Amino acid sequence: MSESLQGFRVRKLADKSSGVREKRYDPVTGDSYLVEPENWDLYDKNTWVNTPWPSLGVVIEGELPKKSALNTGFVNKAVAEGWAELENRRIVHRPGGPEDDPWRVTHTFVQADSITFHFADGDVKYNVLESPDKYPEEKNDFDEGFGGNVNWFFVVELAEESPNG
Repeated sequence: MSESLQGFRVRKLADKSSGVREKRYDPVTGDSYLVEPENWDLYDKNTWVNTPWPSLGVVIEGELPKKSALNTGFVNKAVAEGWAELENRRIVHRPGGPEDDPWRVTHTFVQADSITFHFADGDVKYNVLESPDKYPEEKNDFDEGFGGNVNWFFVVELAEESPNG
């Protein structure tokens, strides 16, 4: 990927219309938790769970880039939280081990043809130009290029038919 791609930022909107949340701390580790105070018991570690506010949605901050690179962690979290969908989602495996035992380590990638984000302002669709994958230095019959690049990101371009693009 030789060109510089602009990323984008999102902001999650919390529904604070009902209930109360307070920050509490683990007395041993100092880890913080956002909790409903009526359900927190200092002496019962089973109650030490993050309880985030319900979601009102997600908004894009700034301008939508025409082309972007999206980290797989960002995309996976968006899909898990329900504000993104992958079209034609598929799993691929690539060898990642040494030349004498290439399948000792396996890289697993989620790929797709497009990503649709469900923002509070409306849906935005990006077509995937490059999926996360292992790109060998030299193409060979087995797609087992030793060395090369492992890309853990999607390169995407705003779809023409995207209603809010």
